Amino acid sequence: MADPRREPAPLVLGHDSDTDEALSDADSNKSWRSGRASMLPPVGRFVGVAMDLATIRANKLLQDGKEALEKATNMRRECKAEALECLQALYETVLGIADSRNRHRVALEEERTRAAKELVRVERAHARKLAEIGSLTGDRLAETQHLIAGLRGLVEGVQKWLNFEMDAPIKTIGSIHLELQRVMAGRLPQHGLEGDAGGGLAGSADFEPHPDTRPGLGFALSGVENAGTCRPV
Repeated sequence: MADPRREPAPLVLGHDSDTDEALSDADSNKSWRSGRASMLPPVGRFVGVAMDLATIRANKLLQDGKEALEKATNMRRECKAEALECLQALYETVLGIADSRNRHRVALEEERTRAAKELVRVERAHARKLAEIGSLTGDRLAETQHLIAGLRGLVEGVQKWLNFEMDAPIKTIGSIHLELQRVMAGRLPQHGLEGDAGGGLAGSADFEPHPDTRPGLGFALSGVENAGTCRPV
């Protein structure tokens, strides 16, 4: 008969210092080894059955049955031996059921521990992946901002250069537009002005534009298109 023993303490998870290798599935594949041929892990490092209330009660009933058989004087020896064997078989059955239950419980606890370790490993790997993605995204964003700033400087330089280069053509176009207006106004009788044979204009001093009132590029281009006498090449 096996002696009462304490059941093994439940497995606990490792600390945060555990590496992913320590939390891998390799540890879950290492089961306890003993001399018994069984697919379930044994309970502890001892060979036997951990006693609980059911096994203790079964042991007490077995001892009471043995004492009752020994006190019985009106039974044959063969009947007593057969009854004793049956009681012993029942007791061993109870021990086997208790052992199977304990081993299943340990196996379940081991599976829960393995699943928890695997979950911790996956969470750590996911956190590292998110950190890597965040770092890479930040670097690329900083690089993009630097490129945008450089392009903005280039665009501003090109814009200033275009303003400088187009200043004289815009003024020339504005002067041409005003001159066309003066010529067209001198040839139209409804304006009250008549041009001479040489293309001069009576009262041309009234049409001299002031330098501050010269039209812009948009107004000059629209006037040239409306006049129809000068088209851009």
